[in-house]
Amino acid sequence: MSLKHHGPAGYAEAIERDITLAEYLAGLVEQHPELQRLASGLSIVCFRYAPPPWRADDERLNALNKALLAALQQSGQAFLSGTTLEGTFALRAFLINPRTRAADLDQLGRRGARPGGAAGWRASVRSPDDWAEPQGKHSSSAMPPLPIAVDALCG
Repeated sequence: MSLKHHGPAGYAEAIERDITLAEYLAGLVEQHPELQRLASGLSIVCFRYAPPPWRADDERLNALNKALLAALQQSGQAFLSGTTLEGTFALRAFLINPRTRAADLDQLGRRGARPGGAAGWRASVRSPDDWAEPQGKHSSSAMPPLPIAVDALCG
């Protein structure tokens, strides 16, 4: 029924739009100093939150990103899934929502640049004491402010 309504050209346009948005998100992730793009292709972008001082500890980053994903999904603000790529846990954005716009993804970058942005769901993620950043940069056992506001992904 949908093919009949939209036609092949409509489907092609939607797919092209999704791929363009995914490429745009991949660029935003690449530009952010605390995010790592792990893979991308078609309308999927896999990335993780990885503060530079923690990048040598994949086990810690995997646990941190799993907690971040759970908090995000429980908040209902957006939907990302998780996946594991060569032993590294990744946040997986699958950009097929027809309401998502580049401006939504721009919010991701703007909020990411502000410490404490998207505090609503970030505040619900707590880390074990051993997640405290090296050299005492954070005074509590809570994880550092997350750089992303993925609620933008679902428009």
